[in-house]
Amino acid sequence: MSKELKQFDWSKHIEYLNDFPDIKMTWEKQFVLTVLNIISKDKIKKALEVGCSNGRWLRWFKKEYNCQIYGLDNNAGGFVGQDINFQVGDGRNMPFGDKSFDLVFSLGLVEHFIREEKIKLLKEQVRVLNNGGYLVCSMPLLSPFYLNFFYVKLNYDLRKGYKHFITTQKELEKYFKEIGLKIIFSKKYGNLMESLLGSGKADIFLKNKILSKIFASEILIIGKKI
Repeated sequence: MSKELKQFDWSKHIEYLNDFPDIKMTWEKQFVLTVLNIISKDKIKKALEVGCSNGRWLRWFKKEYNCQIYGLDNNAGGFVGQDINFQVGDGRNMPFGDKSFDLVFSLGLVEHFIREEKIKLLKEQVRVLNNGGYLVCSMPLLSPFYLNFFYVKLNYDLRKGYKHFITTQKELEKYFKEIGLKIIFSKKYGNLMESLLGSGKADIFLKNKILSKIFASEILIIGKKI
């Protein structure tokens, strides 16, 4: 991974992760609904997650899409289970052949890299993606015009020493187009206040259109390789 990104302490973090997504947070519910609505279940035979952590979201895709699942991460310390084809590796130079997967996705990865490396990551994901395959990218909303930017910078960068770079929705859309992807979905989603109040306790911020935008916490973009 990028030298700018502090090595995550998996030995502590893994204790708080389940082997399967809870799907309680707003962003998780919206992510699941969007993916299922857009990506047909008969289209995905092999799926790859770049930066797969303990593989919980790969297990969700296997359950819903009945596909073979592959995970790549630069740190094996957080990986749990033998049910995933897991490899230690660098997302900028992956040990997979061209056009190997029908779906490639990452959740909270590209924002840890500078501009040039973001493009390398995404280009490499496109390289291993089949024609007609889907690239799914979800990450925290890190535009300084949104409150989530300040939450992430204060809670993670300042307090814990990690590095998140400004990354906007328009920037990601630009990268997708530059590497030859047709954007079929792009939206800000999630609910920042859940991080402060807990899941299910901040629904009022979703009922109002203005508040739902102000307190959005994530970006989700889905592209298709033509």
